[in-house]
Amino acid sequence: MLRTATRNAWPSASIIRFRRNIILHLDSAYLRDRFTGSGRLDNLALFSLGATYLMNEYMHLDMRYVLNSRNSNEPGQNFEDNVFRLDIGFQL
Repeated sequence: MLRTATRNAWPSASIIRFRRNIILHLDSAYLRDRFTGSGRLDNLALFSLGATYLMNEYMHLDMRYVLNSRNSNEPGQNFEDNVFRLDIGFQL
């Protein structure tokens, strides 16, 4: 049986330059996935909060917290994921 998915998404994002070298990030999204043929319906909530520190013109440090939560009408498909991320970036 062929199953397809339809996704509706409502994202939002804010970027605020706090100081010359500090950037704050706030992201959120709500997604609704409907899987035709199976009756499965998923509601996903995404949230991210973080900051970027521009160390110099070649390096930056990025810290993020990401929450990903899915509620489904299908048993065993619900989950919640919490991620703390620390990245160091280099550019030329």
